[in-house]
Parts: sequence; C-alpha cells; structure tokens
Amino acid sequence: MMPQVSFEFRLDAYSPDTIPMERLAQYLLELSRLMGETQSVHFDKLIAGSTRAVARANWEAAPKIKKRVAEARANEGPEEARRARRRIDEMLVEDGSSGELADVSGEARKRLIYFPGAKRSSDLSYGPLQQQATLDGIPIVIGGEGDPVPVHLEDGHRVYNCLAARSVAKDIAAYLFQAPIRVTGVGTWFREADGEWQMRRFRIQAFRPLKDESVGEAVRRIQGLGTSLRSHADPIAELLAITHSGDDE
Repeated sequence: MMPQVSFEFRLDAYSPDTIPMERLAQYLLELSRLMGETQSVHFDKLIAGSTRAVARANWEAAPKIKKRVAEARANEGPEEARRARRRIDEMLVEDGSSGELADVSGEARKRLIYFPGAKRSSDLSYGPLQQQATLDGIPIVIGGEGDPVPVHLEDGHRVYNCLAARSVAKDIAAYLFQAPIRVTGVGTWFREADGEWQMRRFRIQAFRPLKDESVGEAVRRIQGLGTSLRSHADPIAELLAITHSGDDE
C-alpha cells in the first residue's frame, strides 16, 4: 500500500462536539482549495480537544501540497489558494479563533501555515520592508508568462520562490537541476502576526555559480594555501578571493 502523509488543521474556537457541521464543512472546503490535489486528499477524522481535522494525502501528492501552501503563505501561487488562505483567516476572525495547518506525519509536528485570525494585531505586523540580500540554491523551476518570470531555488528542504527578468532567467537556466548558484537581489519582508519574519518576494538582479565541493574539500583547499596569507595586507579579502576563484569558471 502506498504510504500516505497526514495533515492537521487545528482551531481553538470549537470542540468536535460543539462545532456546527455546516461550519466545519466550510472550513474543510476552503482547506481543500488551499491544498489543491483534490483527487489525492481525503478527510480522515476529528480529534478530541480543540477542533483538529486530519486529512490524508497520497505520498506523491504531498510535495505539491506543501509547495502550494508555502506559496499561498507568501501571497504567491494560484489565486484560488491565496483566496482560500484569506477566507480561512476571515472565518477565524468571525469565530474569535486562530488556526494552523501542519504536517503531522513524522515524530515532530511541522507547521506549514499559521492563520492569526482573531489574534491578528496591527501593532505586531510590519512591512513591507525591502532589503538587499543573497540566496543560495539549485534552480528547480524557471519560466512562465510575463516578465519577470518565476525562478525557484532549492536549498536543502527549503524552496525560495523568486522572480527574475527574462534575460537573467535565461542565463540561470543553464544550471537548472544541475549546480548551485548564488543570487543577489532585493527581498521584501513582512513580520507576521505570529512574530515570524517572512520573505514574500525576492527579485533577482544578478547571480553567479557556486563551486560545488564538499566542506572537507573546501577545508583542504584552504589549508593548502600555506603561509602566503600571513604576508598579505588584507588576508581576509585574499581568502575570500581565493575561495571564490573557481565560481565563474
């Protein structure tokens, strides 16, 4: 049997014994629109205590669901998912509650998105704040309609959803699924009602490939420099120059 992934939506306004069936159905409908993959997501159960609705998804659909929810959290991705996120938050305001959607498949609960609902406070929300920044990752998605176009970078288990001019994206495409790059640009940050800072947009201005080597290889290369750094006027600048000397090859 194909393994499945469990997702839990939790809200504090009701218990399973007190939540009206119609209201529960409204929440589940919007959750379905938020998560997408409607043929692969199935309602499982309600858990006692605060209202905790559990849904199961086919293993192969889980990454798509997580990506869609992450995009909606950043106010990106399909309009249907973004609209569902806003509607769930509005419903929680009406019910005087807050909520969250989490991946509960493993030993540790992994929050995917928080809905502040009635706990939203204007004095806790800040933004947008724009700041020059750099991101590292392997390009996994490039292209789309319009200009700029989406460019997604994967760094371990994290995916950065960026935008780049078509001319820049065309050059990045040479590294698609192959090698890590470092992009520089301007990030747009917001402080959410739960106190967490979230980067909702990142506009890539330039990039360069990174040398694909292990930590051990990098340490041995630096150790092999010998004592030449000691006599240099600015050893730190020289070290950085040597470390990045192969990046543009």
